[in-house]
Amino acid sequence: MKDNIRASAVCKTWHDIAVSVRDRSPLLVYFNARLDQSKKGWLLMEHNHEGIKRLFFFNPFTREHITLPSLIATGAFGAAEFAFSCAPTSKGCVVCCISNRTPYRFLIHTWNVGAAKWVTEEVNKRAPSKFYGNNNIVFSDGYFWFPDQNGLGVYDPVARTWDTLYVPLPNLSSYLMWITEYQGNIYLVDSVSSRGQMRVIMFRLNRLRLVWEKKKICDGLSSFISDESSIMTYGLPRDMSDIV
Repeated sequence: MKDNIRASAVCKTWHDIAVSVRDRSPLLVYFNARLDQSKKGWLLMEHNHEGIKRLFFFNPFTREHITLPSLIATGAFGAAEFAFSCAPTSKGCVVCCISNRTPYRFLIHTWNVGAAKWVTEEVNKRAPSKFYGNNNIVFSDGYFWFPDQNGLGVYDPVARTWDTLYVPLPNLSSYLMWITEYQGNIYLVDSVSSRGQMRVIMFRLNRLRLVWEKKKICDGLSSFISDESSIMTYGLPRDMSDIV
């Protein structure tokens, strides 16, 4: 509420926006559905009923609901991970899914807002290995980035091409490791145990040298980390800045 009041004092436009959401409580409970990713106030959710996977966007603030086409016709089966580029109310929104992982083959599915069906590409390359169950795909600079034990998988949804950047991971545990992005930079956040206490280490990807460079926590950034979605932002109040 304090942040809302501060925002309302900036100007008339900010005041109107802040007041409009001041008494609106988000609907945080949605039964029988799994959260795949969140961004810009939107949740990408997955509902399985009798083996049929149904995907939809849900905005807990406005109660808006957008249903996606079925994935059945794409041949996707088993575990699948999802990410989306921006709010689904934008015409440029793209949803990306990776499925059917085998050691040297996997499927990439993309859906553009307004399309009647998914587009599926078969990639006959080594599949990226997951960070031990973390559904941790990020969109940055026009590409979807997939974490891998040996580097990063990069998918271009426009050209529909896949590339692998061989960037060795820091010698840390990948059990508590996530990637996130901020203003076009890719960050790696690792939580490690030292003498019975947890500490956070952060790295930034140097795309020219293809190395992870250790960064100071947090250079004014605030990082919110989870398996479903990881967000970095700047300019929060003092008590919420420089935190993970």
